[in-house]
Amino acid sequence: VKTKGSFQREIELDGEKYSVTWHVVPTPYLEFQAVIGSDILEQAFVGFDKKGVYFRKHEDKVWFMHTQVYEARIEDEIEVKHVTNPRIRKELSELINNYIPKKTETTNVSMRIILKDDVPVYQPARRLSFPENPAVNKQIDEWLDQGIVRQSSSEYASPIVLVKKKDGTARLCVDYRKLNRKLVKDRFPLPLIEDVLDKLQDAKVYSTLDLKNGFFHVEVNEDCKHFTSFVVPDGQFEFNKVPFGLSTSPSVFQRYV
Repeated sequence: VKTKGSFQREIELDGEKYSVTWHVVPTPYLEFQAVIGSDILEQAFVGFDKKGVYFRKHEDKVWFMHTQVYEARIEDEIEVKHVTNPRIRKELSELINNYIPKKTETTNVSMRIILKDDVPVYQPARRLSFPENPAVNKQIDEWLDQGIVRQSSSEYASPIVLVKKKDGTARLCVDYRKLNRKLVKDRFPLPLIEDVLDKLQDAKVYSTLDLKNGFFHVEVNEDCKHFTSFVVPDGQFEFNKVPFGLSTSPSVFQRYV
């Protein structure tokens, strides 16, 4: 298209000014009064959102970056194939997979439970199916041996609930919903997932930790243990360590971490 001429003029887009060279062409050739092109794109970032198109000067632009993963290998278990003796390899594998730490890091962090009133929360034990009952008793016996729980005669008592895991087994949890309504909340902040992901952007190797028993590293204050009491058909117990199910447990654990 042959132009009739050109001129330099400053225009304003979304509150920012840009210097643009305008080329004048006969009206029949254009459906619009003006068309902007590469000279604007050299000075501004053009973006799209639900409201439409927007322009920002390059010094204010946002860089979008992505990382291409060429290879990823996931290792669920520690490899012991290099051990040639079958008996020793089997014993070593069982030792690693069933390892339970005997000693944990000691800190001055403990859980204090503060309630809004002094009225005890009590619910009776819920019925368990025939196969569930021995499984629950086995778990409680392990907790007793590890010092995680102890026998209780508290006025407070919450029932248990069995939560199915991905592998088909069940996790023993305490239904603290009624007690949670009376708890004074701990406002210690939990990490933002966006901040955590930012820290991973340059990493090449990733690992995972199973924190299923992480809360059990933190002590419950002695004068608060009776609040954690729970009942099963065969007895009443209370936690020495921070239990799952209390609304303040995540914040207490984060403070410990």
